[in-house]
Amino acid sequence: MPGGRRILIVDKPERSQTQIAVATLGSHPSERAHVPLIVGNTAFGGLFSSRLNEEVRGKRGLSYGASSSLTVGRTRDLWAMHTFPAAKDAVACLQLQLDLFDKWVASGITQDELRRSKSYLKKSHAFEIDTPSKRLDQVLDVELLDLPKRYHSHFVEHVGKVERKDIQSALKHGLAHDSQVIVIVATAKELRPQLARIPNVVSIETVPFDQV
Repeated sequence: MPGGRRILIVDKPERSQTQIAVATLGSHPSERAHVPLIVGNTAFGGLFSSRLNEEVRGKRGLSYGASSSLTVGRTRDLWAMHTFPAAKDAVACLQLQLDLFDKWVASGITQDELRRSKSYLKKSHAFEIDTPSKRLDQVLDVELLDLPKRYHSHFVEHVGKVERKDIQSALKHGLAHDSQVIVIVATAKELRPQLARIPNVVSIETVPFDQV
């Protein structure tokens, strides 16, 4: 991905609420960074009690919810964070998200966040295999998405081995942290001038909502 932040505004007139997605390239399960990124993302935005939701929703009330996810595909797939602030809070919310992202990449997660994230991932894994259809889905995932053979069966073991230094390395070398695509569903004329002042924005495009 080219460097910098590229913004696409999906222009919808008279929007009182916005939808914001900030995305970059994540990892493929065959890469060493993948499981550390799962653990790191769980701490950052994968739980209701995670850092992103706490800062955006809990402390400042800028969005009813805030989350991030790391998806899995046949090739290197997507890492993204999502919020839906009121139009008047959209730019402040986006700037906070980007600041939190930069801090996460620079400093990783705390030891307490590591402990809580690993505990959640290991305990919740039981719900990923509690029915025959779910176990069959995992077998199909391995074949169809070209996953490592032990991706699901040894997931808990792999999570248990992750340390803070692994997450720090994964964030800096396994995540395309210098490049972001930002998609905002909003009224363009109200937000575009403010969005242009966000650091490292290299382009802003606008497309009508009925042409997406």
